[in-house]
Amino acid sequence: MIHEPPHAVPPALDQVESDARDQERRADQKAQVLLALSGALIVALVALLGRDPSTPARVALWATGALLAPAITTLLAVVRSRLNGPLAAHGWVHIGLTGPSAALDTVRAAESGSYDQWLDRCARATTDVCVRALDRHRLVRRAVTWLYPALATLALALALTDVTR
Repeated sequence: MIHEPPHAVPPALDQVESDARDQERRADQKAQVLLALSGALIVALVALLGRDPSTPARVALWATGALLAPAITTLLAVVRSRLNGPLAAHGWVHIGLTGPSAALDTVRAAESGSYDQWLDRCARATTDVCVRALDRHRLVRRAVTWLYPALATLALALALTDVTR
């Protein structure tokens, strides 16, 4: 028996999707703050390199730069969907570039098949949004594991620069 798809998603599914989208926004905000911190670390790195540091301090500064590069790359991966320009809203390439949450409304609008098939598509799309939010938080956590040592090596470089002067 074929039913017409309802106009509203079941409340539990809608709540899960809403929570996942909130988590995506939180991960984006954390990534923005950490990118700002990374920018401050780069400024400090360049300022210390401009002071003609000793060889041990210079090695620590290069290590700081080597630790900052993957952290910044990881943080940019978190916010890349906002950095991309507008794309056509169709196809697996678009979903791969912008994430499954961009295709959620398209999935919900498709009214072909039975009610169970429609509900299954909505549940899968909501699951994809949850997975995307979890991936973003994992990337932020990975970036933090690079930023802590970068901050420590920058502090070491600062100490070595002041000690050798």
